[in-house]
Amino acid sequence: MSWNETAWNSGVFDASLDAARQELDFVRRKELYGELQKTLWEDGGSFIPVHLNTSSKLSGVEPVEDFPIHYENFKKAD
Repeated sequence: MSWNETAWNSGVFDASLDAARQELDFVRRKELYGELQKTLWEDGGSFIPVHLNTSSKLSGVEPVEDFPIHYENFKKAD
């Protein structure tokens, strides 16, 4: 099962990923994955963090239902 919250879709990316997965030459495969990472960075969907459950080692984290996320309120527990 895959999860694609951003609904980003690219047939060209999928085909390039398939090609990278099949590449046996390490150096070339590394280049292909680098190109894929650049594509994701430039054109891919956005990651939207949602904090529902947190560790007892961190305080100030409230569930994110609407932006902004107040990272400045996070504090490490004593």
